[in-house]
Amino acid sequence: MIEMKKETTGKLQEIDEKFDKYNENVLDIGSSRRTTVFDEERPGRPPDVVTEKIIEKVHDMILADRRTKVRELAKPVGVSTGTAINILHDKLAMKKLSARWVPRLLAVDNTRIRLLISKQYLEQFKRDPKDFLRRVVIAETWAYFEEFDKSYFWRD
Repeated sequence: MIEMKKETTGKLQEIDEKFDKYNENVLDIGSSRRTTVFDEERPGRPPDVVTEKIIEKVHDMILADRRTKVRELAKPVGVSTGTAINILHDKLAMKKLSARWVPRLLAVDNTRIRLLISKQYLEQFKRDPKDFLRRVVIAETWAYFEEFDKSYFWRD
């Protein structure tokens, strides 16, 4: 029994010494490495590839042709299609509507013009409602049934 106690005591002392030595090494390594809590610059590609120049190019291409596909935007600019989509949605605030890229929100000038036109229409309506409604066409759609979808056809 006494021998067992000596053996376990010796092992415990050995473990304690290793643990102390390990702690000293860890503290030395940790204190010599980091001096601030902020991230330091890392080698490699920057995290954000999108620059103002790229955003400007994409915007100009969209204004030139609003039916441009995302792949057609991404290739000449030199970004991935995912990055091109992020530029359109996040940076330029655009969405695809009926195969065209349009701004999600109206510019200040466009909003002002719409407000002025709406006020003019309201004044015309107040002056002569019958005449106003006679001139304005509301919710009328012409549908031609000759235009079939090319991917569908009738079989006998």
